[in-house]
Amino acid sequence: KNNWTYLHILPIKSAIRADVNRNGQADIVIDFGAGKGIWALLDDGSWQQIHGVSAKWIIVADMDGSGQDDLIVDFGDPYGIWIYRDFTTWVPLHGTTSKSAVAADLDHNGRTDIVIDFGDAYGIWVYLNNSTWQNLHSVSARWMVRADLDKNRQDDLVIDFGPTYGIWIRYKNTSCAPLHGTSAKSAVAADVSRSGFRDTVFIDFDTAYGIWGYNKAGNWSQLHGLSAKGMVVADTD
Repeated sequence: KNNWTYLHILPIKSAIRADVNRNGQADIVIDFGAGKGIWALLDDGSWQQIHGVSAKWIIVADMDGSGQDDLIVDFGDPYGIWIYRDFTTWVPLHGTTSKSAVAADLDHNGRTDIVIDFGDAYGIWVYLNNSTWQNLHSVSARWMVRADLDKNRQDDLVIDFGPTYGIWIRYKNTSCAPLHGTSAKSAVAADVSRSGFRDTVFIDFDTAYGIWGYNKAGNWSQLHGLSAKGMVVADTD
Protein backbone atom coordinates (compact mmCIF):
# COMPACT_ATOMS: atom_id res chain seq x y z
CA LYS A 1 0.00 0.00 0.00
CA ASN A 2 1.06 3.59 -0.61
CA ASN A 3 -0.34 5.02 2.62
CA TRP A 4 1.50 5.80 5.85
CA THR A 5 -0.30 5.20 9.17
CA TYR A 6 0.68 7.00 12.36
CA LEU A 7 1.61 4.43 15.00
CA HIS A 8 2.95 6.14 18.13
CA ILE A 9 4.74 9.29 19.23
CA LEU A 10 7.43 7.31 21.09
CA PRO A 11 10.42 5.71 19.35
CA ILE A 12 10.58 1.91 19.62
CA LYS A 13 13.34 -0.49 20.58
CA SER A 14 11.97 -3.47 18.61
CA ALA A 15 8.73 -4.84 17.14
CA ILE A 16 7.37 -8.24 16.13
CA ARG A 17 4.09 -9.65 14.78
CA ALA A 18 2.01 -12.09 16.86
CA ASP A 19 -1.63 -13.02 17.44
CA VAL A 20 -1.94 -11.52 20.92
CA ASN A 21 -5.73 -11.70 21.35
CA ARG A 22 -5.96 -15.15 19.71
CA ASN A 23 -8.51 -14.17 17.03
CA GLY A 24 -6.51 -15.32 14.01
CA GLN A 25 -5.36 -11.78 13.13
CA ALA A 26 -1.78 -10.58 13.48
CA ASP A 27 -1.10 -7.87 16.06
CA ILE A 28 2.10 -5.86 16.63
CA VAL A 29 4.14 -6.41 19.81
CA ILE A 30 6.32 -3.34 20.48
CA ASP A 31 9.10 -2.84 23.01
CA PHE A 32 9.27 0.87 23.84
CA GLY A 33 12.42 0.45 25.93
CA ALA A 34 13.31 1.13 29.56
CA GLY A 35 10.58 2.75 31.60
CA LYS A 36 7.84 1.96 29.07
CA GLY A 37 8.04 -1.81 28.62
CA ILE A 38 6.33 -4.03 26.08
CA TRP A 39 2.93 -3.29 24.56
CA ALA A 40 0.73 -4.80 21.85
CA LEU A 41 -1.14 -2.83 19.21
CA LEU A 42 -4.15 -5.08 18.59
CA ASP A 43 -5.87 -5.47 15.21
CA ASP A 44 -8.84 -3.43 16.50
CA GLY A 45 -6.57 -0.43 17.13
CA SER A 46 -6.44 -0.74 20.93
CA TRP A 47 -3.28 -1.00 23.05
CA GLN A 48 -2.58 -3.77 25.58
CA GLN A 49 0.38 -3.85 27.96
CA ILE A 50 2.37 -7.08 27.84
CA HIS A 51 5.04 -6.34 30.45
CA GLY A 52 6.51 -3.34 32.25
CA VAL A 53 10.12 -4.41 31.68
CA SER A 54 11.91 -3.88 28.37
CA ALA A 55 13.46 -6.92 26.66
CA LYS A 56 16.88 -7.86 25.34
CA TRP A 57 15.14 -9.80 22.54
CA ILE A 58 11.65 -11.10 21.70
CA ILE A 59 10.61 -13.95 19.39
CA VAL A 60 7.29 -15.63 18.63
CA ALA A 61 6.66 -19.40 18.37
CA ASP A 62 3.98 -21.99 19.13
CA MET A 63 6.10 -23.97 21.59
CA ASP A 64 3.38 -26.09 23.18
CA GLY A 65 1.57 -27.02 19.97
CA SER A 66 -1.65 -25.31 21.07
CA GLY A 67 -2.12 -23.53 17.76
CA GLN A 68 -1.67 -20.19 19.57
CA ASP A 69 1.37 -17.92 19.55
CA ASP A 70 3.69 -17.93 22.55
CA LEU A 71 5.98 -15.00 23.26
CA ILE A 72 9.56 -15.83 24.29
CA VAL A 73 11.28 -12.88 25.98
CA ASP A 74 14.78 -12.36 27.36
CA PHE A 75 14.42 -9.67 30.02
CA GLY A 76 18.18 -9.58 30.69
CA ASP A 77 19.79 -9.66 34.13
CA PRO A 78 18.49 -10.49 36.68
CA TYR A 79 15.30 -11.94 35.16
CA GLY A 80 16.48 -14.28 32.41
CA ILE A 81 14.25 -15.78 29.70
CA TRP A 82 10.48 -16.23 30.07
CA ILE A 83 7.60 -17.63 27.98
CA TYR A 84 4.22 -15.93 27.75
CA ARG A 85 2.07 -19.01 27.09
CA ASP A 86 -0.76 -18.26 24.66
CA PHE A 87 -0.50 -14.65 25.89
CA THR A 88 -2.12 -15.67 29.18
CA THR A 89 0.52 -17.01 31.61
CA TRP A 90 4.20 -16.17 32.23
CA VAL A 91 6.48 -19.16 32.90
CA PRO A 92 10.30 -19.18 33.26
CA LEU A 93 12.41 -20.82 30.55
CA HIS A 94 15.97 -20.12 31.74
CA GLY A 95 17.54 -17.99 34.48
CA THR A 96 20.51 -16.92 32.34
CA THR A 97 20.22 -14.02 29.94
CA SER A 98 21.47 -14.69 26.41
CA LYS A 99 22.82 -13.08 23.26
CA SER A 100 20.11 -13.92 20.70
CA ALA A 101 17.54 -16.55 19.71
CA VAL A 102 15.66 -17.92 16.71
CA ALA A 103 12.59 -20.17 16.38
CA ALA A 104 12.89 -23.25 14.13
CA ASP A 105 11.51 -26.78 13.93
CA LEU A 106 14.89 -28.50 14.05
CA ASP A 107 13.71 -32.10 14.52
CA HIS A 108 10.92 -31.60 11.96
CA ASN A 109 8.09 -32.97 14.07
CA GLY A 110 5.75 -30.01 13.56
CA ARG A 111 6.58 -28.36 16.88
CA THR A 112 8.69 -25.19 17.03
CA ASP A 113 11.98 -25.37 18.91
CA ILE A 114 13.95 -22.41 20.29
CA VAL A 115 17.65 -21.98 19.41
CA ILE A 116 19.36 -19.73 21.96
CA ASP A 117 22.89 -18.32 21.85
CA PHE A 118 24.09 -17.93 25.43
CA GLY A 119 27.31 -16.22 24.37
CA ASP A 120 30.95 -17.24 24.68
CA ALA A 121 30.55 -18.87 28.09
CA TYR A 122 27.98 -21.51 27.05
CA GLY A 123 27.59 -21.44 23.27
CA ILE A 124 24.38 -22.28 21.39
CA TRP A 125 21.63 -24.50 22.85
CA VAL A 126 18.27 -25.75 21.57
CA TYR A 127 15.12 -26.11 23.65
CA LEU A 128 13.52 -29.09 21.86
CA ASN A 129 9.83 -29.96 21.93
CA ASN A 130 9.09 -27.65 24.83
CA SER A 131 10.90 -30.01 27.20
CA THR A 132 14.59 -30.81 26.53
CA TRP A 133 17.82 -28.82 26.30
CA GLN A 134 20.37 -29.90 23.69
CA ASN A 135 23.79 -28.37 23.05
CA LEU A 136 24.09 -27.29 19.41
CA HIS A 137 27.55 -25.72 19.33
CA SER A 138 30.16 -24.53 21.82
CA VAL A 139 30.97 -21.41 19.76
CA SER A 140 28.75 -18.35 20.04
CA ALA A 141 27.37 -16.87 16.80
CA ARG A 142 27.39 -13.43 15.29
CA TRP A 143 23.86 -14.09 13.98
CA MET A 144 21.48 -17.00 13.23
CA VAL A 145 18.73 -17.29 10.60
CA ARG A 146 16.12 -19.99 9.89
CA ALA A 147 15.75 -20.99 6.24
CA ASP A 148 14.77 -23.97 4.08
CA LEU A 149 17.75 -23.97 1.75
CA ASP A 150 17.45 -27.52 0.41
CA LYS A 151 13.75 -27.00 -0.39
CA ASN A 152 12.43 -30.03 1.51
CA ARG A 153 9.93 -28.07 3.67
CA GLN A 154 12.16 -28.56 6.71
CA ASP A 155 13.93 -25.85 8.68
CA ASP A 156 17.68 -25.39 8.34
CA LEU A 157 19.89 -22.95 10.26
CA VAL A 158 22.33 -20.48 8.76
CA ILE A 159 24.87 -19.44 11.41
CA ASP A 160 27.67 -16.89 11.26
CA PHE A 161 30.38 -17.96 13.72
CA GLY A 162 32.45 -14.82 13.23
CA PRO A 163 35.69 -14.09 11.34
CA THR A 164 37.51 -17.21 12.55
CA TYR A 165 34.99 -19.72 11.15
CA GLY A 166 32.72 -17.83 8.75
CA ILE A 167 29.15 -18.79 7.83
CA TRP A 168 27.79 -22.35 8.02
CA ILE A 169 24.52 -24.15 7.22
CA ARG A 170 23.11 -26.77 9.59
CA TYR A 171 20.86 -29.10 7.59
CA LYS A 172 18.10 -31.13 9.28
CA ASN A 173 19.77 -30.64 12.69
CA THR A 174 22.28 -33.36 11.73
CA SER A 175 24.97 -32.12 9.35
CA CYS A 176 26.86 -28.86 8.86
CA ALA A 177 28.36 -27.43 5.67
CA PRO A 178 30.37 -24.24 5.08
CA LEU A 179 28.54 -21.48 3.22
CA HIS A 180 31.06 -18.64 3.13
CA GLY A 181 34.44 -17.97 4.71
CA THR A 182 33.72 -14.29 5.34
CA SER A 183 31.77 -13.26 8.43
CA ALA A 184 28.89 -10.87 7.71
CA LYS A 185 26.96 -8.07 9.39
CA SER A 186 23.47 -9.60 9.30
CA ALA A 187 21.10 -11.75 7.26
CA VAL A 188 17.43 -12.47 6.51
CA ALA A 189 15.69 -15.36 4.74
CA ALA A 190 12.98 -14.71 2.16
CA ASP A 191 10.81 -16.63 -0.29
CA VAL A 192 11.48 -14.34 -3.25
CA SER A 193 10.64 -17.08 -5.75
CA ARG A 194 7.15 -17.43 -4.20
CA SER A 195 7.61 -21.18 -3.98
CA GLY A 196 6.36 -21.53 -0.41
CA PHE A 197 9.88 -21.99 0.95
CA ARG A 198 12.40 -19.67 2.60
CA ASP A 199 14.93 -20.64 -0.04
CA THR A 200 17.01 -17.46 -0.38
CA VAL A 201 19.24 -15.97 2.30
CA PHE A 202 20.22 -12.32 1.90
CA ILE A 203 23.49 -11.57 3.67
CA ASP A 204 24.87 -8.12 4.39
CA PHE A 205 28.66 -8.35 4.12
CA ASP A 206 29.03 -4.74 5.31
CA THR A 207 30.66 -1.91 3.39
CA ALA A 208 33.34 -4.09 1.78
CA TYR A 209 30.94 -6.20 -0.35
CA GLY A 210 27.35 -5.03 0.21
CA ILE A 211 24.30 -7.34 0.26
CA TRP A 212 24.26 -10.71 -1.51
CA GLY A 213 21.65 -13.45 -1.92
CA TYR A 214 22.29 -17.20 -1.77
CA ASN A 215 19.63 -19.61 -3.06
CA LYS A 216 18.94 -23.34 -2.95
CA ALA A 217 20.80 -23.92 -6.22
CA GLY A 218 24.01 -22.64 -4.67
CA ASN A 219 24.01 -19.40 -6.65
CA TRP A 220 25.29 -16.08 -5.31
CA SER A 221 23.90 -12.79 -6.67
CA GLN A 222 24.48 -9.24 -5.51
CA LEU A 223 21.38 -7.40 -4.31
CA HIS A 224 23.00 -4.05 -3.56
CA GLY A 225 26.50 -2.63 -3.32
CA LEU A 226 25.74 -0.74 -0.11
CA SER A 227 25.50 -2.15 3.40
CA ALA A 228 22.22 -1.67 5.31
CA LYS A 229 21.42 -0.52 8.82
CA GLY A 230 18.80 -3.26 9.01
CA MET A 231 16.84 -5.72 6.83
CA VAL A 232 13.32 -7.16 7.19
CA VAL A 233 11.10 -9.38 5.06
CA ALA A 234 7.64 -8.17 4.02
CA ASP A 235 5.08 -8.57 1.24
CA THR A 236 4.80 -4.92 0.14
CA ASP A 237 2.95 -5.49 -3.13
